[in-house]
Amino acid sequence: MKRHVKTATFCLGLLLIAGSGPASDPYRAFTDREYGFTIKVPASWKTEQVDLGYRRLIICSKSRSTDIVISASRQNLEDIEKWDNWEKWYTSGRNFSIRRIIESKNVLLEKNMVGKILLFEYGPGGSRILQRVLISKFSDTLIIVECRAPVSTYYRYSDTFTTVMGSLSQL
Repeated sequence: MKRHVKTATFCLGLLLIAGSGPASDPYRAFTDREYGFTIKVPASWKTEQVDLGYRRLIICSKSRSTDIVISASRQNLEDIEKWDNWEKWYTSGRNFSIRRIIESKNVLLEKNMVGKILLFEYGPGGSRILQRVLISKFSDTLIIVECRAPVSTYYRYSDTFTTVMGSLSQL
């Protein structure tokens, strides 16, 4: 009887270890077949998906002031203008202005997927927020990944933001 208990306990232990493999990964993949992309998001962050019909949002929140927002939509003429005039588009209708642009560069993400990476500081009221944005486009799809945190804690999440942006790929 003792031998069966030990064997059962050992098998249960193996199942728990095998089952905990993917759960221990700090990221989980999010795949959107409609818009044709996949991206990794932090597994421990609160995540919600919002479908607005013309656009899909994935909102990952670590705290009230630290989050990642992924937006996917089909490109139209307005979106093409956003790509070229991102600063005007980004600040219009918001109660803040960009204090300082730290980085702005074009990147090739995949064979047919180009992107623009932006890093800037802004601050509604007296707060100071650092935000990294990846604006990417492929075929007729526009995907925007926004990663933001207060200046005082931004670098604590910088690797997470880099991992999320670097994981974006087409299906």
